[in-house]
Amino acid sequence: MKTIKILGIIFLVLVTGVVIWYFAIRKKELKIVLETEKPLYGYISRSVTATGTIQPVDTVTVGAQVSGTIKYVFADFNSIVKKGELIAQLDKSLLNAQVHLYQANLAVAKSQLIFEKSTFERQTLLYNTGAISKMDYESALYQYNSAKAMVQSVQAQLDGALKTL
Repeated sequence: MKTIKILGIIFLVLVTGVVIWYFAIRKKELKIVLETEKPLYGYISRSVTATGTIQPVDTVTVGAQVSGTIKYVFADFNSIVKKGELIAQLDKSLLNAQVHLYQANLAVAKSQLIFEKSTFERQTLLYNTGAISKMDYESALYQYNSAKAMVQSVQAQLDGALKTL
């Protein structure tokens, strides 16, 4: 009899707990409310204002082999351009001035080469007759070789400047 009483109390506590859970603790299901309208004729566009950052889909870096001042621009912002299409042109006055400078430097270097060549030939004759020391002869040879190298260097600079035009 005592066990039946204990089982009855446990059963009563369980039933009371289930009833309290069902009515007080459990979350009630939310009813879905749908708002409907009949179709109408009219203007359906609306304006939306938002803040944020717009990121491009593709970003292309445009560069040039030489730097300078742009004289003409043939494309505008967000213009569609194709490969090989001219979009800007540099002002060539500075590039032309640089070419003229290298041409003048080349003329000076060639003149120096002619002078050093004649000096070297004269020093060679004097050295062969024993009139000057080996040091004077080698100094003339060094100056002559330096003048040849200077002509080649200035010629290379001029060639590079002509390619940028």
